[in-house]
This record gives sequence, C-alpha cells and structure tokens, in this order.
Amino acid sequence: MNLIKSNTNQCLLASFAMVLETTTKTLTEELGHDGKDIVSRLIEPYCYRSFHPQEFTDVCFKRGKSLVLIEKYPKLMHGTELIDHSSFMDPDRFDTYLEHTGVLCGTSNRVGHAVALIGGKVYDPRGYVYKKLLGFHNLEPLYFLMVV
Repeated sequence: MNLIKSNTNQCLLASFAMVLETTTKTLTEELGHDGKDIVSRLIEPYCYRSFHPQEFTDVCFKRGKSLVLIEKYPKLMHGTELIDHSSFMDPDRFDTYLEHTGVLCGTSNRVGHAVALIGGKVYDPRGYVYKKLLGFHNLEPLYFLMVV
C-alpha cells in the first residue's frame, strides 16, 4: 500500500482512495466533484463542500463492497433527551472494529480529519504511516467506516 498524501483538506478522499486501492483522481471522477466547492461563508476549511460518508457508501456499493458505520459514541433520542448508548455496550467494542480495513474519522485540533486503516497500519494523508493507533497523532476518533 502506498501512502496518498493530501494537504488540500481532502483527507477523506485520500483515505478512501487508499482503502479502495485507487487514486483520488478516479474517486473524484466517480463522485463528480473534488469537495472544494465553497458552500458557506465560513473560513477555510469549514467553507468547503467536502464529502459526506454516504457518497462513499455509493462508491463502495458500485464496487461490490459495503460500508459499515461504527460510532464510538452511539447516541439515541429518547423522546426529547439524547442518551449516549456507548455506556451500555462493551467498552472495547469500538477498538475491536479498528482491526479491520476502513477509514477512521474524527477531529484533529478541532478540524475534521480522516485516516486509512489497512493491514494493521494507519495511513495518514498528512504524510505519516504508523503501526498503532496509540496517540492517533492528535486524532480524536468519532466513527469508523469499515469497508467489507
């Protein structure tokens, strides 16, 4: 696996390109956009359209794969109250899924970030490859998009 680097706020695109063993150019063509359209008046990088995980669900489906969303902190509305259900589940549940191939999404320094998990290694589009998720290089994981 080759690391695909991205310094253009396209880490989700680069991470999926690595997981799907393709290029960002191919995925951009399949998706019909590069995520760089300005859709709000916010400052960079918040102003960009970016990519919704559902777009990659479609890309995976067309390739005969499924995308499974694994939330670190699953929440559910109970009437008008939002309850964190992770406290009712196995505390190691989320980490168990990280042994599989997919894209780990979260925040890094209060900005959204994504990395590819492949064969027990982390491929970070910021230019790093590392073996363990310890420290996450300032990534606070929120959900994992497992490709099966």
